[in-house]
Amino acid sequence: AQKEQGLEDSPEKFYQDLLQNGGYMNIPELARLLAENSAMVFEWLVDNGLPSFRFEGYPGHSVLRGHRSNKNSGRDLVDTLFEQLKKRNIQVDLRTEVTRLFLNDAGRVVGVEAIKAGKNVKIQARQAVVVACGGFVMDAETFDSWVPAYAGAGNLTGDPANSGQGIKMITKYAGGLATHLQYTGTYPYGLELGARSGPVCRYWYFTPLGAILVNKEGKRYANEMMTPTKLTDYLAQQTEKAHYLIAPKSIWDEVFAKYPPGGVISPSSPEWIEKQLEEKKWLFRADSIVDLANQAGINAEALAKTVTEFNGYVEAGEDQAFGRNPKTLGRKLEGTPFYSVKMTFATVLTMGGSRVNTKCQVLDPYGKAISGLYAAGETVGGVHGNMYLGGCALAWAHTSGWVAGMNAAQEKA
Repeated sequence: AQKEQGLEDSPEKFYQDLLQNGGYMNIPELARLLAENSAMVFEWLVDNGLPSFRFEGYPGHSVLRGHRSNKNSGRDLVDTLFEQLKKRNIQVDLRTEVTRLFLNDAGRVVGVEAIKAGKNVKIQARQAVVVACGGFVMDAETFDSWVPAYAGAGNLTGDPANSGQGIKMITKYAGGLATHLQYTGTYPYGLELGARSGPVCRYWYFTPLGAILVNKEGKRYANEMMTPTKLTDYLAQQTEKAHYLIAPKSIWDEVFAKYPPGGVISPSSPEWIEKQLEEKKWLFRADSIVDLANQAGINAEALAKTVTEFNGYVEAGEDQAFGRNPKTLGRKLEGTPFYSVKMTFATVLTMGGSRVNTKCQVLDPYGKAISGLYAAGETVGGVHGNMYLGGCALAWAHTSGWVAGMNAAQEKA
């Protein structure tokens, strides 16, 4: 598909992009495993019923290689795999919690214990066990313990079963090595309306038009156009781990005219947004910058100065503070009313987990493969380094699942 569009790509280019984006903290052999096999796995999905897709750009990729379903739904991927399960008559036990691994005297993993319909059951493995049950983003206690930089703040988003159970189970019962636990896919766009939960605001729809991000002190603290997950590191250093989008009516209206409300602040509706603006907890609207600052709890004098300075940068065509691309300086921050959105973290995935080799066999602390045990997807740590490259969490899920499954299937019964 890339060749049809004249796009020149290669596993080596992909591999180098992974390393550079991941701060060279990636486990090299796993990054290469992803780079060299993801195209084959994607083609398998297409050959087995994946609907039409389009290319979409992501920051950090040197070549256009992001593939997105034309339905904009991850369900397309799941449905394609589920059809294969039915076609191959593979049994799936839903709502069945695995609680431990069993090893024989030789140290080989030979089965699992699980809770099914309220009863403890023991399941013997015919060949091997593959642990592919996600990360730990939905267990706040575990998350805060393993990711101190983002502890105690921000939304945790994902399947409720992403509790870290798989990673802990591998370590407790099989002696598997855990790695890269402090690294996550955390965005600086969460509205924490509940206990570690709430919608998200895609601020990057506003900033290219001229909106800015400021801290509680009313000052810009970074280039707003950097990759969102990289901006998160700067947000972690701000007061209350919070920042504020500042936009005038013209920018606010243009964004909501281009995108549905639920796509800008997700999930939401026009009525919900209006209600939040009236409640003045996370969304604010005012007829002056000073009034906006006072509502949001921002230093009003400093914010007024910041807005004046930024308008000067727009006029001059040069961001003298943070070197923002002149094309993204957009228009001046003027024209009432003004809007602000208070945001903190939103973590959508964790990047730490069990260490594996290129066969996706789980390794112990000495680098020895644990016989009969494989891991895949978010249960595995280290492939992304310290920052995941857009689209590569799904790419790794499918690629590592393929590799783990192919190798597990070759084990002797």
